[in-house]
Amino acid sequence: RCYENASSQDVCQAPLITAATCVQGGDDPCDGNSACEYDSTAGGYRCLARQTAGQACTGDTDCAANLYCDTVGSDTCVGVKAEAQVCTRAAECAAGLECRANDAGNQNICRGLSSAGEACQNIGDCEPGLDCRLDETGTRTVCRGASPAGERCESTADCASGLDCRYDDAQTEQVCRPVSGQGEGCESELDCAAGLECRTDPATFRDTCQGPAAAGEPCSDEDDCNAGLQCLYDPADGRNECRTLAGLGDACTSDGECGAGLRCRDLSEDGNTVCTDLLDPGSPCTDDGECLSGYCDEYCGTEPDAVDYEICDGL
Repeated sequence: RCYENASSQDVCQAPLITAATCVQGGDDPCDGNSACEYDSTAGGYRCLARQTAGQACTGDTDCAANLYCDTVGSDTCVGVKAEAQVCTRAAECAAGLECRANDAGNQNICRGLSSAGEACQNIGDCEPGLDCRLDETGTRTVCRGASPAGERCESTADCASGLDCRYDDAQTEQVCRPVSGQGEGCESELDCAAGLECRTDPATFRDTCQGPAAAGEPCSDEDDCNAGLQCLYDPADGRNECRTLAGLGDACTSDGECGAGLRCRDLSEDGNTVCTDLLDPGSPCTDDGECLSGYCDEYCGTEPDAVDYEICDGL
């Protein structure tokens, strides 16, 4: 072990036996059966024998190795306790054991590291590779390894590789889950498989993983729909649906329903609007056939430098 010698240097040396000269300070250089204390007879510090079993003591350091001071009973040195024996503090337990609650949680005993499923108070109580957290019932802490899919969790760190911790589909408790597929619950896009996004289902108002919606499927906005589709209100179904853009001559209710370059207008003045490429009044034109009114009239400028041009006349 590493100790400080008489020259105040740290040196590696074997523990000193009883009666050997020692230097007090730092770790005790004496073996477990003696302690570095002042010897008034010799006039210096020596390894003086510790008390043996049955001898009087005031603290654990008074006792030799594998003994502790029974300060609540006989005030004598007694042997350390084996595994599973009742204890009140760690010094009462044999080497490699600690004093903590048994699995029932109602009594402290000398015990080693806990294995999977055994009670614990912190991660230091558990065997390597295990951590201390609530069991499946959520009523007590036990040593556990990484949780598989479906088991309850408090954070993603509790879960096996490839799983994350989030609420189950019933939204009742957090469990370890793989990425969600089509229609399965989610909290963010990170919860969803590739190609899916987390959004509110218009039918159930739940957040689920969904791919792009096809024509006729419900939607909340245009981002929900496949390419080339728009999210438009369908009065027949009373909801927004992904729909193809209307072509030339197709019925419409607004410009947004019409394809590129088309506008939604009433051509017959009967209230039935269709998508058209005809120009609104006031639009520049070159021919009557380009205008909704059927008239492309010359517009005369009034300024000295104004240029005459043609626009669609009003109806």
